[in-house]
Amino acid sequence: MKISIVTDTFPPEMNGVARTLERLVSGLVTRHHTVTVVHPGKQKQSPPADCAAEEQYVWGLAVPMYSCLRMGLPRKHSFLREWNEERPDVVYIATESLMGYSALRAAVRLSIPVVTGYHTHFPKYLRHYAPSLENIAHSYLRHLHNQSECTVTPSRDVAFELHGSGYHNVTVMGRGVDTGLFHPDKRDALLRQEWNAREGTIVLLCVGRVAVEKNLPVAFRAYQHLQRRYPDIRCVCVGDGPARESLMKSYPDVIWPGAKYGGELARYYASADVFLFPSLTETYGNVLPEAMASGLVPVAYCYAACAEIVRNGSNGFCADTNGGDAAFTSTVNQAIARRDDWKVIRATAKETAKSLSWDTVIRQFEFILTQAAQCPPQSAQ
Repeated sequence: MKISIVTDTFPPEMNGVARTLERLVSGLVTRHHTVTVVHPGKQKQSPPADCAAEEQYVWGLAVPMYSCLRMGLPRKHSFLREWNEERPDVVYIATESLMGYSALRAAVRLSIPVVTGYHTHFPKYLRHYAPSLENIAHSYLRHLHNQSECTVTPSRDVAFELHGSGYHNVTVMGRGVDTGLFHPDKRDALLRQEWNAREGTIVLLCVGRVAVEKNLPVAFRAYQHLQRRYPDIRCVCVGDGPARESLMKSYPDVIWPGAKYGGELARYYASADVFLFPSLTETYGNVLPEAMASGLVPVAYCYAACAEIVRNGSNGFCADTNGGDAAFTSTVNQAIARRDDWKVIRATAKETAKSLSWDTVIRQFEFILTQAAQCPPQSAQ
């Protein structure tokens, strides 16, 4: 098939959507599909060896509060011209910006089937930045997604929410994890020494974008609570983002090494003990299976990836989503209290991660695109 993917984010940008798309695209190319990725990112000097797709770079604007990211501009007429000259069998719109919407309108005009991805919970993000726009965002996103053959999202929780909000044809497609990269063998005693953590010291870890919607203060308050009982406990927050500077001032006891990637990120994961993931705005949360593959004891709200892959008390710990900060802190306490069982919990978490194959996800994505390509597109609404 000829597949056109329209997205506002793609490597070398490093975020969950970009990393997921890189895996999906490289998998499709390996399976002998022709893939073009249209995005407003920075042009790379050379494409990575595992991603032989054609990349088409377009104009974009910096995203407010995320200056490192760019948002594609509307280009319906350009899409019409390009797709008239070289027609794709199916278009996958990964992000719902104005560029994504213009791609949808062009594809509908040309009767090209469209699949959309619900990778990011933008309405929930807006609760933290512009609450008055939340309902407008819901209406816009529902209108966009309901004009596609189907909407792909990574967890049953989000699919249930979308169905309840009037979205049609929602399909769940999970996520994989690289268990070769993320592995307990990457544990590094020298790195722990940099954190002033001896072998018996408990190290808590957070990984991801440092932003208001990630709910990180909940994890840090749980850490402060534990400090009363475990004075030598450490907390490390790996990542960068618009809230990092203010959180560093508010929580100076937390170790802030910045963003880490690849093997260095794997070393940070494996050198910690307990993974704290307090976000309630995820569609999945790729960092959770990465932590489990690295042999950490995960603690998260029972939502998205946690609800999909964590079995409470067996391979991690799940906090009640309705219990607020207190529920998360209580669940962290439960995890620490089970310290004698950590060896078994870590091994079980690692086995769970091993079952999350990217190859399975890529095959499912290929099937979804193939099915869409064989059907006439829905009429514009």
